[in-house]
Amino acid sequence: MNRLIPTSTSHIIEKLTMICRWAVDETLEIAYGTSRSPGLDLNLKVGSQLSHGEQLDLLDGLPQGMNPSPATVARLSKYGAPATKEDIHVHQFIQDKISEWLTGLISAIAGEEASPEDWAAFLALEKDALGVIVDSVDGTTNARAIRSGFSCNIGLYRSLGSGKFKFLGSVSTNQSRETLIFDARSGSTSMVSPRNSEVALGQATEPDSSQNVPGTYASVAARGDSRAELAAFFDTDTSFGLNPVTYGGVVEYSPALHTFTLGGAPVMISFPLGGLEYLHVPHDQTPYDAFPLAGVIAAGNCTYFQAETLQPVSQIEIEDWLSTVTGPGGSNPRPVKEGLLVRAGARRETTQHLLAEVHKAWRVRQTISAANSDTEGTVA
Repeated sequence: MNRLIPTSTSHIIEKLTMICRWAVDETLEIAYGTSRSPGLDLNLKVGSQLSHGEQLDLLDGLPQGMNPSPATVARLSKYGAPATKEDIHVHQFIQDKISEWLTGLISAIAGEEASPEDWAAFLALEKDALGVIVDSVDGTTNARAIRSGFSCNIGLYRSLGSGKFKFLGSVSTNQSRETLIFDARSGSTSMVSPRNSEVALGQATEPDSSQNVPGTYASVAARGDSRAELAAFFDTDTSFGLNPVTYGGVVEYSPALHTFTLGGAPVMISFPLGGLEYLHVPHDQTPYDAFPLAGVIAAGNCTYFQAETLQPVSQIEIEDWLSTVTGPGGSNPRPVKEGLLVRAGARRETTQHLLAEVHKAWRVRQTISAANSDTEGTVA
């Protein structure tokens, strides 16, 4: 049985950081018709991607031998679009690297592209065994269409036995190779830049409202049905209580929101060092779609308001959500609740207006869901 030793979490997360960053590179490499995975120069890769020179020591003496089952199109997940060649290839790439670098430490690998057998093995982990949950390409359509707006997300878990788990931390890298790292055991969070600079983040950081880009709002709203649900946020005739802005030499009074239709984990990763004021999570999420949320809240200077209650969500609550693991079948619950991430210093009037719209959208979805359930029950 693989047990978590007191000093192992940070070392495992360091290795997962390497793998996560490689996975984003691998995703972009696919279009060039060559895969670097068979011949990676690990000394070169580690030296170029990690900011701590001492991590080069990780290259020596690593055990070999674990061979997780390969990803196939017969994945368990019923969420989103069917798996693509990119999803399958990068999931296998991650499995291979975990096998190579974390043999003897990681006992099971589950995730968006994992098979029913992989999920069964993860959910049946013995007490104190470690496993990871992977979303190899979060935002596959973005990766394929515009080669941007996607990420790789990896979460580390310890089994508590009987199908219960403790979230230990996560690593998420977006297409620009910005990486958000969160270690739940120490409560520490940090970001690594594309050029390998690392900055530690925390609640002690003073809010800097000058960093904000007022009225900027992002949500996963690329699909037509999603935009219809969130129509209020795209309304150019509604007043959002924003200050006048100058654009093209013309003063615009009561401006509309500056909206981005790319959101989710790929945008959340860079939130701590960006200026985005509002990030909307418009639907309940699986843990692997929301791993960066724990690191963002731990980094400070923002608040996550749950759509249902409009109350701030604590760090402990978010980690509890991420600790709730179920297989990604279509009927399984998604424990990470929808809500609005608000940067400190955002205009109060605007925030209140957006929260009201977030709650209204939540109520509409609940009504539709209840109606659908009644209809299904009648048909049955």
